[in-house]
This record gives sequence, C-alpha cells and structure tokens, in this order.
Amino acid sequence: MSAFDPLRTLGDHRIIASMRLRDYFAGQHFQLRSPLSARTVAERINEAAGSALSPFATGVVGGVWAGHLRLRYPTSPFEYNAKPVLAGRLHEAPNGSTLSVRYRAPSWVYAFYLFWYLFLAFVAGGLAANGWAPDISGDD
Repeated sequence: MSAFDPLRTLGDHRIIASMRLRDYFAGQHFQLRSPLSARTVAERINEAAGSALSPFATGVVGGVWAGHLRLRYPTSPFEYNAKPVLAGRLHEAPNGSTLSVRYRAPSWVYAFYLFWYLFLAFVAGGLAANGWAPDISGDD
C-alpha cells in the first residue's frame, strides 16, 4: 500500500480543513502509480467504494467509469454536499497503471458560483446605473 491512500484520504477532515480557497477550486494534483493493470485497479476501486447513485450511502462512494475516476465522502444524506471530490483519469502505463487525480470542488460548485457572481454583477450594475435612490416623481 502506498503512503497516499485515496480511499482513506477522502474521509480525513484535517485535509479538508487545511485546504485554501484556491486549492478548493484549482484542485490539489496527485499522480498515483500502481503495478496492477488499469482494469484491476478500476475493479478494486469499484468494489471498495459504495454506489454513487444511492442517496443514503455513507463513506466513500463513486467509482471508475470508462477510465474516469470520481470519489466523494458523504457522511449523511442531509449534509452540505460541496465537500471536495477526488476526480481524474486512470491510465494504462508500461509497468502497471497511473491515476492522475485532483482533489477539488464538485463540478456543480463552479456553475453555482458563476451564476451567483453574474447575479451580483447585474444587481450592482443596476444600482450603479439607477443610483442608490432613484428619482421619485409624484406626477400621475
């Protein structure tokens, strides 16, 4: 077993707490190598992780689909689910396989912040164009 075990790292709250905002969005890059074939690594990850489709699954969930890896660590179905995910690609290498992954924000978080800051920009633009106190006239 290597020094970095992604299945154990996902549940380590110290790593989540020590992430800077930049690391959360840009992701922390990891390159993991295994002497096993990519197919064997994918099978082992899929066996060890729970189903990503189950809304009540806890622990490490996700898996490898068509060479793409995505693992997350939900602790409750009613939690704040913007915790970082381990996402990346599984490649076949000459002497085994390579996992090239990033520990980053979930995909939906990027879209949420894009729409949120666009909304704030439109509100700020509307206030700047109309002023803080628009002209009120009593003419009917």
